[in-house]
Amino acid sequence: MKGTRFILLLGCALLLAAAACAGPVVYLDAYGKAVVLDIPQATDVTSALNALAGGPMRTLAAMGLTSAVPRGTTVVDFAVEDNTAIVNFSSRLTAGGLDEAKLQAIYDQVKYTLWYYGIEIDLAIYVNGVPIADFLPPTPAVTPRAEKTGAFVVSAAGLSGRSITLSPGHGWFWNGSGWYTQRPVYCAPLNQEDMHNLQMMRYLEKHLLADGATVQMVRCTNFSQGNHSSGHPWWEMASSYWLQNQGYPCSVYGSSTGCTLGSGSSEVNDDIRARPLASDYNNTNIYISLHTNGLSGDCYGAGCPTGTITYYDCSSEHASWCTVSQNLANAVHDSLINHIRSYYDSGWTNRGKANSNGAYGEIRIPDRAAILIELAFHDTCEKDAAYLRDNWFKSVSMYGIYNGICSYFGTTPAWGFYSSEVVSHTIPSTMTCGETKSVSITMRNRGVLWNSARGYKLGAVGDSDPFTGTTRHLLSSEVEPGGTVTFTFNLTAPSTPGSYTTDWRMVREGVTWFGATCSQTINVSSASQPVEVILDNAQPGFTASANWQTGTMSPDKYGSDYRFRSTQAISDTATWAVNLPSAGSYQVYAWWPQGTNRSLTAPYIVYYNGGTQTVHVNQQINGGRWNSLTTQSMLAGSNQVKLSCWTTTGSVVIADAIRWYKP
Repeated sequence: MKGTRFILLLGCALLLAAAACAGPVVYLDAYGKAVVLDIPQATDVTSALNALAGGPMRTLAAMGLTSAVPRGTTVVDFAVEDNTAIVNFSSRLTAGGLDEAKLQAIYDQVKYTLWYYGIEIDLAIYVNGVPIADFLPPTPAVTPRAEKTGAFVVSAAGLSGRSITLSPGHGWFWNGSGWYTQRPVYCAPLNQEDMHNLQMMRYLEKHLLADGATVQMVRCTNFSQGNHSSGHPWWEMASSYWLQNQGYPCSVYGSSTGCTLGSGSSEVNDDIRARPLASDYNNTNIYISLHTNGLSGDCYGAGCPTGTITYYDCSSEHASWCTVSQNLANAVHDSLINHIRSYYDSGWTNRGKANSNGAYGEIRIPDRAAILIELAFHDTCEKDAAYLRDNWFKSVSMYGIYNGICSYFGTTPAWGFYSSEVVSHTIPSTMTCGETKSVSITMRNRGVLWNSARGYKLGAVGDSDPFTGTTRHLLSSEVEPGGTVTFTFNLTAPSTPGSYTTDWRMVREGVTWFGATCSQTINVSSASQPVEVILDNAQPGFTASANWQTGTMSPDKYGSDYRFRSTQAISDTATWAVNLPSAGSYQVYAWWPQGTNRSLTAPYIVYYNGGTQTVHVNQQINGGRWNSLTTQSMLAGSNQVKLSCWTTTGSVVIADAIRWYKP
């Protein structure tokens, strides 16, 4: 294991080889980061605990190292009983007082030191025979703001009616002199545990909400929320500041230092207690806290720690909730391990479930089933830390927790590991042969995160489609649970008329097709040809009374002749009646030979689907060509245009030819 580990030989080297007389003991640097030292006096477990209790020697203190165990503390006894390591310290351990942060530090130092000696079991720490948590300041009583949703009922109807507090650990806090994160950066470019805990738990929040659960987050999960007064984004802030912003009472967010946050002494204990106290205030059914582990500093090589451990609490303060907490730990932890091994790393280390025996306030305080998950080691750079940078690992893990929550409540997830639903599409229901259309399909992710690296695509069902030879379309970006993605592509209609189906579905290449299918039946018709119908006055379909005379003199006539009549206030029309072969939008034109005796306001009456339109034209100009009258929608079959003589007297109107044209 190549982590932060030093060997102090001192006088021991004069007698024996270093490996024979120096053993590992875990201390803390100024940031609370674990530092493993090989101490000459630590030749077995008991001597290692005594070295821990004695605190670093002066030379070690010069290295900036400390111990949460005060100097002068002694180990009264050490024993292993019923899978529990019992360490009984002298009263010096708590002589200077005890708070949540100090208790966690003591517990972690002792726990990790024991791990180095192969003792990875439950740990209980006592002070002269009294559980160490009994020396903490009393937890404030919080009056719930609402009745709990009630005892859960086993049901297959999802998580509706269940309420869950989610606590992504840490965040920026006031340490008495400035704003600091609670954990440093390990294995850069992995960000602090303070940040990636929340980034991961957002996925879990989305799964639970989509399944109908009521979710209470103790930190802000909206990345667009803006900044806290410290200048840091709200989503990066510790829970106490967010809960204060959300209107929680001071007994929740300021139980240690008081109601004015951001000044005075360190507020780390406010944050630790605010998380579980918020669950008591909201009276939720369960409480789940998410963390990642740190043991050896930036560690490289095969010997670095790895894997997942889940804690529950059976201390006297939480005894009433011990059994249900164990049940919750069993359901969630087992599901989490199974999902990581099934979908990500088949050899993922299962470090089991452990009773924290009051050491972690997060799961000792809440009056409900509560667990704390240490997902992975953020300081194991080549494995766990690399996984924690992979959004798909994060998503797989959070789905495993979601599935375990469902199991605890006796239900099954509403949405599977691979799930999608169709939001919308723009695929037409009709096309003409050879026609190309740009279409789009919008899908919503209801399962784990989608990305191109894991082979997620939109695929043509059956790997074929009558409208395109391109049967796969790539994601433009990652799609989180609950997020949507729109695929835009071209479809070209087959050359043969008929009814065809185009259907599309999400696929993880080489793994599985999944989710809803976007299916559309498209009726493909022959490509429409332009329609042109021309009716001259000399052809069948034209009618006019004997008052309409025949003329041949004008050289710009259509055909061999035309009809004309003097204008008069009387209903006497010339009519062009035709049968159009198909419905559609038709452009209507008129042809006349021009002349100085023609009407300036010759009234053509165009019949169309829905009515008539009268168009007045000047027949003294624009003769010998097609002149547009109007464009109208017309039905197939009988249609007509009339020319009236009822207009200003003293001229003539000319009835020659009419043209209907549909492009």
